[in-house]
Amino acid sequence: MLVSDKFDKYLLFCLFILLAAFVAMPQLKYYALHTGVADFGFFLAGIYKVNEQWPHIFYGHVQPYMYLYGLLFQVMPGDLVPYALLSLQSFFLVGSILIMWKSYGNLAGISLLLYPPIWANNLFDFHFDHIAIPLLAIFFSACKSKKYFLASIAAVLLCFVKEIFALQAIACGIYLAVLSWRDPGCCKKKWVFFSPFLITSFASLWFYLAIKFFLPYFSDVGKTALESGAFSWMGKDIGQIFSTLVFHMDKVVIDILTTPKKIYYLIYLFGPFILIPFLRPLPLIVAAPILMVSMLSHQSNYYDYAAHYSAGLIIPIVVAYVEGVTFLRKYFFNIKFGEGLRLCNCNIDLFNLFLIFWLTCFQVLLGSSPISRLFWSDKIWSINYNAYISSSRDASIRNAIRKYVPIDDEIIISSQNNLNYLDLAKRQNYLIFPGGVVEPHQLTNWDHKTFHGFLGFVKEGDIKSAIQQELVYADYVLIDIHRPYFVYDAGCDTIYSKCTNRHVEALYLDSLKTLESKYTLLYEYDGFRIYKKP
Repeated sequence: MLVSDKFDKYLLFCLFILLAAFVAMPQLKYYALHTGVADFGFFLAGIYKVNEQWPHIFYGHVQPYMYLYGLLFQVMPGDLVPYALLSLQSFFLVGSILIMWKSYGNLAGISLLLYPPIWANNLFDFHFDHIAIPLLAIFFSACKSKKYFLASIAAVLLCFVKEIFALQAIACGIYLAVLSWRDPGCCKKKWVFFSPFLITSFASLWFYLAIKFFLPYFSDVGKTALESGAFSWMGKDIGQIFSTLVFHMDKVVIDILTTPKKIYYLIYLFGPFILIPFLRPLPLIVAAPILMVSMLSHQSNYYDYAAHYSAGLIIPIVVAYVEGVTFLRKYFFNIKFGEGLRLCNCNIDLFNLFLIFWLTCFQVLLGSSPISRLFWSDKIWSINYNAYISSSRDASIRNAIRKYVPIDDEIIISSQNNLNYLDLAKRQNYLIFPGGVVEPHQLTNWDHKTFHGFLGFVKEGDIKSAIQQELVYADYVLIDIHRPYFVYDAGCDTIYSKCTNRHVEALYLDSLKTLESKYTLLYEYDGFRIYKKP
């Protein structure tokens, strides 16, 4: 690997410990009440009722895999479901590491384990985006071994993760077409020759159906899902957006360069690999749609280093990196770095050692693993090691929830975003504070979300008759003033326990005053409060 068998054993032991922490930490974080209503709580609520109310797979995003995850509530005790979901997410990501290790070598496996974005995807609650990581690992592994049928299946399955991944599946088709063109032997197999066309055609159709019909009908997002404030700065419709991208690219470039968080995000993605992926950029074709969405968006969570939107970027970047390293070795480094240098009575591969050291430095600086500086610092509440240790206060909060919040899925709950628990999520309506408190919350009546109604919408295009909603107030509200403040899913950007976003802080405190004036305090313990609607 790097040096001797003895050294390798020590290294593998350290990697195994890190891998064990990778799997255990999400479980501990949930038990310590450090996960969010958005999005883990929403997914818990959706998965809890998806088998009875299948339209939930189209609410917010088109995520058919939610229905399969909903089977967990059918086959195991409900209290174990959050741990099962987090375990599946971790094991899928570990499986991706093993696939890359086997297909591209130990440098790929170690690099993927140390890469900060894969830790962010594992520890930032639960999202179906994580399924894209093993599917892309299978896709590239199959392409490398010329198993193009398997690669095609992985690309098609990618469409069902979320609608945005249909665009990435189109990019997979383009990538496969380039590989087929480079390999004359592929042309002898007709299905291999036509598979890129079939993949791109299916993915394009699925994306069109998602934004034109599924999301507008089931999520009430307007005539199409492209009517989003995140991209409205480029135009009012898809035509104007496309025109901006083609004829006003300078405007796009200026927007990226004048948004520091976007620059930081690019450094976060490519800095650990010293820009080596750009030496062999072909795999980055697959990353392009996801990266483009992040760079074009005006919603900061799309380019937040701690969010899950990097899921589709991880594998293509690592593959490009490994191929770039191979390119460097072949054309620039004709001899093995460190040849003749002895350590532990063996030769050292200094080049690999340097690459891993550089990547480790980025994990220490920007990562969220136990070797990260942020893990041992009080700077960020959700990354600090205390986020994984359940205290007696956490136990009291769990007990209070069970005691004072009735077990009735018709009861409407509004909880502070960073206060999430299954006993709260198992409801028909699970809101983020101050939702349903300051103003009534508009809820979708799922009884009117039917297949027959959907067909009527497709035929007539009249969404008003298909969606019926009602205004409600929360029955119970849960607040913890000792946690970082949240207004819906907007955080206070708390650093060292101090709120740095005065606007969010003011909104939170005003909402708290409204809550105290309209609701009855039912329970209080050390800043944790349960309110009940009178």
